[in-house]
Amino acid sequence: MHWLFRLFNYIAVFALHMLWVVAYFPVFPIFRLWRYFSLESEFGLETNLEEHTKGVVKVVRQVRKWRRNGEKKKMTTGRPGWKSISITKTDKSVYYPINVDLNGIISLEENEVTVTVEPGVMIGQLTRYLFKRGWTIPVVPELDSLSIGAKVEPVFIYFPGGLICGAGLESSSHKYGVLHDTVISYEVVLPDATVVTCSEENDPDLFHAIPGSYGTIGFLTAVTFPLIRAKRFVQIDYRPASSITQFNSMLKTEPNHDFVEAFAYSKNEIVVMFGDMVDTVAPGASVNYINRWYKHIFHNHAHSILKKGRDSYVEYVPLIDYYHRHSRGIFWVFSENFVLLNYSVFLFLFGCMLNPYIPSQRLIPNVAWNFLTSGQVVQDYVVPFKTAQKFYDMADELVHVYPVWLCPVELKRNSTMFRPPGDVDYLDFGFYTYPKADNFHPVKTLEAMEAEVIKCDGFQGLYADCFMSRKQFREMFDTSIYDKVRKSRGCCYAFPDVYDKVGPKSAGLIADT
Repeated sequence: MHWLFRLFNYIAVFALHMLWVVAYFPVFPIFRLWRYFSLESEFGLETNLEEHTKGVVKVVRQVRKWRRNGEKKKMTTGRPGWKSISITKTDKSVYYPINVDLNGIISLEENEVTVTVEPGVMIGQLTRYLFKRGWTIPVVPELDSLSIGAKVEPVFIYFPGGLICGAGLESSSHKYGVLHDTVISYEVVLPDATVVTCSEENDPDLFHAIPGSYGTIGFLTAVTFPLIRAKRFVQIDYRPASSITQFNSMLKTEPNHDFVEAFAYSKNEIVVMFGDMVDTVAPGASVNYINRWYKHIFHNHAHSILKKGRDSYVEYVPLIDYYHRHSRGIFWVFSENFVLLNYSVFLFLFGCMLNPYIPSQRLIPNVAWNFLTSGQVVQDYVVPFKTAQKFYDMADELVHVYPVWLCPVELKRNSTMFRPPGDVDYLDFGFYTYPKADNFHPVKTLEAMEAEVIKCDGFQGLYADCFMSRKQFREMFDTSIYDKVRKSRGCCYAFPDVYDKVGPKSAGLIADT
């Protein structure tokens, strides 16, 4: 009978997948065109300072109108729900919407080695635009649909949260820190309708209050990043590890690679990937275009290499393919929900229909979206390496979620919310699938995880579910500069507190305590 049940299960799964193929087939070309013009085409992407200024003036006028109307509601961006990448959809009806329609690249200053962009530019647009001109930015979060400054990521990082107003880290974060650590300056519209440009040297308190603020300081209108030279390929060296402790030891003995990340497929089955930008491929080596439709989704590709049992395996990947290696499957979220995506034959036949363009998925009605995402754990926790093995062991027991994304990150000693207590190395744990622990509870278990992160002097991603009390939130994040700026700049009456936007009460999860 057991084999009969398994056969029935396989038939049901196959039928559901084919239903998806049939239903999606008529609109597949539309979504592909939408993705092309949104991410890969430069049509309408470039703007100039004059046009940018006009866009900022529109934001200023809306803020002034809010002031004239008596400031009855607190403000938020008027970003439509289908553009949000949060796993929950925020009810913005209680806020006063301000439309920030700024989606262009303002300037590329090659002599000054900087690029200035508007907050609506997606990271995939920026990387492709810069690569064609021989440049890139130091930290490139992997999902190409994430926007620079609006609420998005992972991941403290992905899916939602905002790459600037939330936080963004990536496999180069062990070298450069999180995305906001690389920023040169911000332009922001404050509650009094003034436009301010701030940097480390000019208005440092405001500069450090913006990361992690989730739009509760002002409306971000421009960001300036430094540039580094881009090379054509990434040389990836895949190596096995059996524990977080071994992973840490490997990092200490390795040179300063451009990229480092790892996947854990079980408690003692880890593949570590060291990457370096190169302009040429070694003689006899080939280039793996990992994002082509018929290729295995990247985490499965890495797992297949690990299963070969080699101490080291080196391959070359085009730089843009490497940057957005997790976009096609949104890490392993797609393949966990559509298991046939793990099979080569299905990918060869239907992989071209895989739609990794996240905004198009948010056209799904709220009820259907909540049903599809229910039961999933989508969290990131960033803890010091010295306690990372202990945290990993605890997570294995409490949630038992695999694969796990492991990404080293150097948190800079500055005045942002993410200020570490000392000079220590951190590791990000990304959990993006269904928990398999027997005693998992969707609230109590994640509360226990949060409590452990606080004990470890760590941080958690605020893009997903947050069960902390307001007091615990202030213990986890250093909000001293953030609170100071909100009070001095009139933000308290103009915007909700960041906890009110990301805490459990905002999502209707549990009561605020």
